[in-house]
Amino acid sequence: MIGYQDVPANEEITELKDLVRQMATYFQTKFGEMTSEIGKLKESNEELKKLTKDSSDKHSKEIASLSLEPGQ
Repeated sequence: MIGYQDVPANEEITELKDLVRQMATYFQTKFGEMTSEIGKLKESNEELKKLTKDSSDKHSKEIASLSLEPGQ
């Protein structure tokens, strides 16, 4: 059986609700920031893949042209 002293006061309940709201807002903000950073990282990753492929293609063509030169 719950006694009177075991039941939190209305002020305590209000404080806990406020704390939970603050925590929810904080985590929503952090989640949004992390989602934004992940998006930026994905874009950077795609750019790096393209640059790497372009560079690789360029070097492959240069190597192929060198090996096809007459007299070698």
